[in-house]
Amino acid sequence: MWLYSVFLFLVTAAVVLETLIRKSDFFSPARLYLFFCSVTLGVAFLGFHPAMTPFHPFTSLIYFGSSLAFLLGTALPRLAAGPSFRGVPDVVRYNWRLHWILSFLLFAVFLSGMAVAYSRVGVFPALAERKQEAINAFNQASLYSNITYNMGAIAAAMFLVAILQTPQRRLFLRAGLWLALLSTAIFSLSMNRSGALLVIFFGLTVIHYGVRRISLLRVVGFFVFLLALFIPVSYSRLTDEQKKVLERLDPLLVTGYLLKVPYVYMANNYWNLDYALNSENYEVRHPTTYGYTTFSGILDVFPLPAEGLVGPEIRESGDYEDMFHERSVKIKGINTLTYQWSLYKDFGLVGVLTIPFFIGLLLSVYHRRMREQPDVSNIAVYAYFSFFIAFNWFTAMWELTNFVLGFLYVTAACYLCRKLAPASAAAPRPMGA
Repeated sequence: MWLYSVFLFLVTAAVVLETLIRKSDFFSPARLYLFFCSVTLGVAFLGFHPAMTPFHPFTSLIYFGSSLAFLLGTALPRLAAGPSFRGVPDVVRYNWRLHWILSFLLFAVFLSGMAVAYSRVGVFPALAERKQEAINAFNQASLYSNITYNMGAIAAAMFLVAILQTPQRRLFLRAGLWLALLSTAIFSLSMNRSGALLVIFFGLTVIHYGVRRISLLRVVGFFVFLLALFIPVSYSRLTDEQKKVLERLDPLLVTGYLLKVPYVYMANNYWNLDYALNSENYEVRHPTTYGYTTFSGILDVFPLPAEGLVGPEIRESGDYEDMFHERSVKIKGINTLTYQWSLYKDFGLVGVLTIPFFIGLLLSVYHRRMREQPDVSNIAVYAYFSFFIAFNWFTAMWELTNFVLGFLYVTAACYLCRKLAPASAAAPRPMGA
């Protein structure tokens, strides 16, 4: 499989070189998609775990066909018009007072969720001796706490948007940055990695479009640093018995063992996709879900007129799997899949090969709009989109209730603040005026 890895790493290098030489926008939909998918699939094909095998032909058709469709969709607006113009971020026509109120309101809701989960578990996962057991207990404390404590990442995102309010100050002097760090620090007690990734990537995108352009080398260096953090984090989640075993081993062997953790996080999404799409003995691993999977993120908390929730009722009546993909995973407990699986379950081969085209088209159109009219609302919404694009290789983010609710909150809050801007707010001067 190493030849696949070489090719994919060459694609990654081409994206990097094109961005550096032409000074292109790395955070555009096409470059984000190509960079993160090629580097993660390239790492996966290195085959450091026996579960990672070459794709079956059908998997290759699904994965590469859907990726090509997405990239063609992102290319269409660029073919129809010239380069998008990057205007001056409009941070004046915006109701910042209301934004702060909505941010602190969400922060208070998040703290209440943390308090409820802590009262029922008795310990924060980051401080527990058996961390995985504490994480499971924290997530299962109650539906209310599970949703609200995960809003910590969204509260941090709202505070990060507030760094656009005072462009004349240095970044480290802006209150929004420190409040985002505070929210993330508290939220990290739950040891939820995906929420932390949202905060990081959301913040990078907001800074890139609203404060100053971030060079690609700094972005790559930053994520290399995050990857390096996997070793101590992985070690902290081991049980005392596992730590005692590792202490008797050679340090190089221990390091290699811990490095397998980030590899598995990258590769399991791909080997699970291959396993799910290619059932043994021609058995269907999962029935068609007719759109439920795509909209499960919001349906799982949408109440029924009678007692219960829409999502669980549909899931039980249709005998569908939940977000943990019990039927689709190759190794029990390692349960993430790329976004192609949800589209395939919902809409079959035709859907998974065509819908990404329209998603790419819409995202590219919105990106152009944001570049031409970079107001606070457009930057915030696209920053959320950029996280979905960059981490599509990890899972379909629209399946995760907390990310869907977070997107709806950020979008609605920023739109409302733009519409309720003070009447005295002046329009920004155009560039060169």
